[in-house]
Amino acid sequence: MQLPYHDGELPLEFERQHHSTRRDTGAQLQVPEDLLVSSSSSVSPQYTTSDTWSGSPFAWLRLLATASRAKAAESMVEHALLHLGFRVAQRTSPGHDRIVEGRKVRIKFSTLWRSGLYTFQQVKDEDYEYVLLLGVSPGHGHLWVLEKATALRLAGSPTAWISFAPEAPPVEIGAAGGLPSAAAGALLAAFGPPSNLG
Repeated sequence: MQLPYHDGELPLEFERQHHSTRRDTGAQLQVPEDLLVSSSSSVSPQYTTSDTWSGSPFAWLRLLATASRAKAAESMVEHALLHLGFRVAQRTSPGHDRIVEGRKVRIKFSTLWRSGLYTFQQVKDEDYEYVLLLGVSPGHGHLWVLEKATALRLAGSPTAWISFAPEAPPVEIGAAGGLPSAAAGALLAAFGPPSNLG
């Protein structure tokens, strides 16, 4: 098809409409330094919901990479147990995370999912005697202490996940903790009285 103008030439109407306009406004364009910041602030409400974690003492955990989050959870559980007077030692094999009063413990962590559930993943048959489930929601922390056999039965296969709402856990989990004050009996049953008290 033959164009009505030669290669490299534009029709006169195009030059008048577009080229001259660009020349007139280009010198007047002033771009503020915070253009993209203000654009982000204007557009973000369309793509985000209110953050229920804002102001939560646990919000920082959600900002960590997965591996760092798991390590932080282990350190939190260790700190809490030491505070209560339990003797805590580092692991002696990759199959557990800590040794509490001589018992090998695996620590699993979950933040509260949007579904309202805690989901503790990769609960496998490894070298431990107890699983400590640490769950955090915007306003509360929860702790459960499960014997290995109970944890494996609840996890099932193929996912090896234990998933439940903290206010309505399965019977086996409900009796094993919850809010920290409710975990006292389960901690004593698993590890005996703390040996570093007083």
